[in-house]
This record gives sequence, structure tokens and C-alpha cells, in this order.
Amino acid sequence: MRRIPCCNCGSLDQFADRALAGRLVCRNCGKPVPLNSRSMLSSGSKSRNNIGFYLIVAIVIFIIVLSL
Repeated sequence: MRRIPCCNCGSLDQFADRALAGRLVCRNCGKPVPLNSRSMLSSGSKSRNNIGFYLIVAIVIFIIVLSL
């Protein structure tokens, strides 16, 4: 079984919680680990897209200020 790191803290220390029907739960932060890696990747890619967007906006504003 492949171990998926926790989305919240990045820990690999997990256990199966019987109250949550055997879902994996992080021992460090207590949050359930996602069932598939797509949900983990989609949350990370959104933040990367936002950083890229703000970086492009900052560069455009910097160029506009320099041209004045």
C-alpha cells in the first residue's frame, strides 16, 4: 500500500480510524487523509496557479510603473 502524506502537515504517520470506516487519519494533526491523490493534487495546484497569477500581475504593474 502506498503511503500518502498528510495534506495539512505532510506527515506519513497515519492510522486507520474505525469510527471513520477505516479511513486513514494523520497522527500529528488528526485530519483524515484524502482517499485519492487527485484531491490532494487539485488543492496544491490551485495555490500554485494563484501564486503564478499574482507574480504575473506584479511584473505587469512593475513594468507600467517603470514606463511612467
